[in-house]
Amino acid sequence: MTQPPVGLVRQKGHVISISAGRTLSQQIADLAFSYWLARGFRNGSPERDFLRAVMEITFQQHALQARPKLFLVRAGAGR
Repeated sequence: MTQPPVGLVRQKGHVISISAGRTLSQQIADLAFSYWLARGFRNGSPERDFLRAVMEITFQQHALQARPKLFLVRAGAGR
């Protein structure tokens, strides 16, 4: 069964999904590859792509954890 995507990365018309069923290292590799793909398999460096992917995924994880929580209180509760 295919896991739902956690995030989508759009690079020059290519969309790469980061799936919840993949390990962190696989997600980083997928994202780094997408950066290379977006450049047309030229220029850049694998190290920069790797570091950029690590930073992006780390940012996404922190953003998901930092979202404010919504608490609903029923009217008249505590009476």
